[in-house]
Amino acid sequence: MADVYTSVGVVVGLGLAWLTGWNWLDPVIAILVGVNILVVGYRLMSESASGLMDATLSPEDNARIQAILDAHAEPGRIEFHAVRTRESGARQFMEMHMLVPGDWTVLRGHDAMEDLVEKIVAEFPAMRVTGHLEPVSDPRSYEDMAL
Repeated sequence: MADVYTSVGVVVGLGLAWLTGWNWLDPVIAILVGVNILVVGYRLMSESASGLMDATLSPEDNARIQAILDAHAEPGRIEFHAVRTRESGARQFMEMHMLVPGDWTVLRGHDAMEDLVEKIVAEFPAMRVTGHLEPVSDPRSYEDMAL
């Protein structure tokens, strides 16, 4: 659509300059058309570049994910940290660390993680979730809280 405005601007500029005899009108409209080309070009480049770059999910989506995690948390028993989300094109990704009681079996921890992932994917069908289980009582489980 921008090329239509550019073409119309050039024709209108030439026509008005020819009809009115105001020769200064042609360069003024040419400058406006040039600015339009720069703005449209910048917008196209920005949109193209953002499609190639990963970015976190929107604050609203991150809040929805946090609400799901909060509903599954039990302070001192089941906790979450190092929660990261990103979008790449139409795909969404989430990483998290889930801290559970150290005496849980691998099967119990795995089932708890899978149940949680199912709930997240039900809310976000394009989401790929990666989770890492850690024992809540191990001090090493907290070394990566800044992630």
